Amino acid sequence: MTFPLGRFKNMEPGGRDRTLFTVRTYDELDDVELWELSAKDPEAFGEIFRRHARSVYAICFWRTGDAAMAEDVTSIVFLEAWRRRDVVVLQKRSALPWLLGVAMHTSRNATRSLRRYTHALARLDSPRNFPSEDTLIDRLDAEISLNMVNAIVRNLSEQEREIVLLVFWSGLSYEATAVALGVPVGTVRSRVARTRRKLQLRLDHDDRVTKEAT
Repeated sequence: MTFPLGRFKNMEPGGRDRTLFTVRTYDELDDVELWELSAKDPEAFGEIFRRHARSVYAICFWRTGDAAMAEDVTSIVFLEAWRRRDVVVLQKRSALPWLLGVAMHTSRNATRSLRRYTHALARLDSPRNFPSEDTLIDRLDAEISLNMVNAIVRNLSEQEREIVLLVFWSGLSYEATAVALGVPVGTVRSRVARTRRKLQLRLDHDDRVTKEAT
């Protein structure tokens, strides 16, 4: 998956030049620094995309179950991030919790969100290329992971599935998960404990069934 930087450059007011005159590279800047720099340097936003696009895509695919729709929703998430970069204040020095929160909300209403952004994407987007080999491999990995996770969480509530998705699968901290879900950290801790108990009971039950069958 490549970053469609052209669509964002077209939205940038004229007369703005790149202003990165330090010896530090993008790799040495955290997300907050890149986020602030992107107001004058669109390439800085491209680095945020490169860091987090795969994680956002995985979440979108997990929620929609459709690779093509997940790509479109991922584009929507980063378009929304670009549009709101002047008003959104990142927490924990990372853009990922906020991006995943947007991804989860957008994925819940994928069809409506796609209709809302179709015109903007068509106006800003460059012609799409065929997916690369790496992209196809990512899709296959995501599909395999999706099937495995769905088999485990099929009897969990929506809140518990979100915990599996963000904490157990994506590896976010409790604090970052709280940012993504828009809830207090204590609420995340309670949901994690409840979800872990349910999963343990499920695994214990599955083990007993397997032993009895053999």
